[in-house]
Amino acid sequence: MERKTNHCVYNINYHIVFCPKYRRKAITGKVEDAVKQIIQEICNTYGYLRALPPTEYLSLPWLKKKYFWGSGLWSRGYYIGTAGNVSTETFANILKPRNIPGGGEIVSKCKNNQSKKSKGIDILVNKFPVYLTPEQTSLARTLQREAAKVWNTTCIVHRTIYIKHHCWLDEGAMKAFVKGKYGVHSQSAQAIVETYFECCERTGKLREQGVTDWRYPHRRKRFFTVTWKPLGINYEGKMLTLSNGRGRESLILNLPKRLSGAVIKLVQLVWHRNLYWLHVTVEKPALKKVQGGVTAAIDPGEVHAVAITDGKKSLVVSGRLLRSLSRLRNKVLRRLQKAISKTKKGSKQHNKLLAAKYRFLNNIERRIEHVIHTISAIVSKWCFEHNVNTVYIGNPEGVRKKDCGKKHNQRMSQWTFGELRRMLEYKLKRHGIKLISVDERGTSGTCPACAEYTKQTGRIYKCGNCGFAGPHRDMVGASGILDKSVNGKFTKGRKLPEKVEYARLKVKTA
Repeated sequence: MERKTNHCVYNINYHIVFCPKYRRKAITGKVEDAVKQIIQEICNTYGYLRALPPTEYLSLPWLKKKYFWGSGLWSRGYYIGTAGNVSTETFANILKPRNIPGGGEIVSKCKNNQSKKSKGIDILVNKFPVYLTPEQTSLARTLQREAAKVWNTTCIVHRTIYIKHHCWLDEGAMKAFVKGKYGVHSQSAQAIVETYFECCERTGKLREQGVTDWRYPHRRKRFFTVTWKPLGINYEGKMLTLSNGRGRESLILNLPKRLSGAVIKLVQLVWHRNLYWLHVTVEKPALKKVQGGVTAAIDPGEVHAVAITDGKKSLVVSGRLLRSLSRLRNKVLRRLQKAISKTKKGSKQHNKLLAAKYRFLNNIERRIEHVIHTISAIVSKWCFEHNVNTVYIGNPEGVRKKDCGKKHNQRMSQWTFGELRRMLEYKLKRHGIKLISVDERGTSGTCPACAEYTKQTGRIYKCGNCGFAGPHRDMVGASGILDKSVNGKFTKGRKLPEKVEYARLKVKTA
């Protein structure tokens, strides 16, 4: 409402929000109508709202007895904001409840792991170690400490505001609070706040699903991963410059040759296994989508990493190289750990052996990851060439949980099935192929001829019921997974693939 005095004209509107204690949904129905009427009478009498909360105007003892305890109906926290010259209709439109299409839920749009995806573009993450100079290492450590301060402040302030004022500070307000106060780029500080709220959001969803041992973020950090968004990234050729804000030293690194000329969306500096790693999110051209409608099934294993069939053709990929790398890791770790146990903690020899251990683990993990990448790439290419659009993969949880002795249990615990499935899912998804996990119980032992189960011991399948024999046991398992997933049961007289291709990975030597 426009007001006038002898020397001025003013029109100031305020948007005032008060909340009931404990966020009770008490002001509904008749109570809501009564509150609206009281507020309207106050506005008509004074020309503006002079006093709120209206405890002196609203006398509803039954409401207090039913929903509240202690003194008063209103929370101590409230919101006041200037609205400028805004009409009542505009305010009504702003405050109108929004219905989410499809009954979904509101999710924060500010996520570090989400990027605007254009058509014909895939967003991928490249991970590689970086070897820093002493000056760069000192700068990286300083940035990690500053990032940890942002995380700690976010945790403390978010909880303190709720304890004192009974209201949760939102993501935007927290970003404004930490902006410009720490020795990192403002976008990096915002990324840390987004990570915190994403953790809270995921924890809330898990608790709704009954996972009560998952805690909200609370632990203070000494070091934290530093994230750079596009505004803080500058790259030309192989040179990558990561800005830390105006007037501060930038971190300058070299990019691998494969990333020169790529469109970089996000960069993270991660400390892993006594070494700094860069996680670079880039755009890559999307792969061709599969056109056919063929269904296939995968039987995962330790000796043969993947056995896949579509009912007519099949492929078996050896996993012996993967198993040999796991054995090498066990042997070297045993030798290093035995030597470390004989030294004094903090001594020169102890630190030297510890550094050697981490160097070996970094090397062997990268080799294992490369083998898993190669296996998943072979399977993905085979599926695309055979027009497969749906793949069922067996879930071997029952085999992994079974206690069959110390050596067997060690092999099962070190079996990288989960990593292989994740890699397969990511590579198949780029071709538009679905990967569905199913129960593989009884698939490798059920006879394709008589559909009766017989326990197997060798690599060649032999039925103890009808005498059927000959095919590879893993191929029978893959065929059984396909039959069970498509038909819902094992069928008698199931046809097996006529031809089986074998792929064996090789170690390249310089």
